[in-house]
Amino acid sequence: MNTISFHIKTMPDVEAGKRLYSLNGLADKDIARAMGHMRHQQTGSELQPYHLQRIIAISVIHATPDDVKLESLGNELSTEQELLGLFYATLERTNAALISWGGCRFAIPVIHIRSLLNAVDSPHYWNSSEAINRSRDMSTVYRYGQHTDLSEVLAGETASSVTELRQFAVMLGFSTRLLESEPFDSYIYGEIAEIRNSCDLDAVCVFLIYLRFKMIRGRLTDNDYRQQITQLRKSLTVMNAEFLDEF
Repeated sequence: MNTISFHIKTMPDVEAGKRLYSLNGLADKDIARAMGHMRHQQTGSELQPYHLQRIIAISVIHATPDDVKLESLGNELSTEQELLGLFYATLERTNAALISWGGCRFAIPVIHIRSLLNAVDSPHYWNSSEAINRSRDMSTVYRYGQHTDLSEVLAGETASSVTELRQFAVMLGFSTRLLESEPFDSYIYGEIAEIRNSCDLDAVCVFLIYLRFKMIRGRLTDNDYRQQITQLRKSLTVMNAEFLDEF
């Protein structure tokens, strides 16, 4: 099957925070901290709601039976609107099914809402997902259409039992990197490349978990598994990915 394993990185939307909470005159980092504090008072967590999650990186792995390619969409100067446009264009070009870790609970709703905010159109994405859902008599667009959320599938659709991606990847031996700097801090200090590399690594982890999942379902032979890993390593070599030695 033709698939796109993907991951996103976000940061608090400080511009929206200024308008919503009258935080004008503060530095971006202070606005983010204030938003986190207010959110924690409301919910017990500093994680911002979907509409206040600004996308700053999207990484995808396009896999076919014959090829595997990692791509960090856009560049360090790309706007959120440009990243979303590239994401939809990739899906339309490849006509691939989406694979994620926690996508139903985070990445997909963030992508939908931020697309609305940025007025990023994608008739192919919405029309194809709606057609699939109509055929399955479902009303939630794209939730179970051409999108597989591995964390929900493995947890029996019990969100409270879902493991954090990097922890799960380390447990399976797919990565040695458990801790990472806060994306917002990296963004403030101009370390966009570091964020994009981290997003790439997460997309790789999603893809490797998906390969293992296909194996336990009997959908992938040992030989096919090794072939896909070899193809992935070739793609990482071309990109000079700094985490290549982990795989």
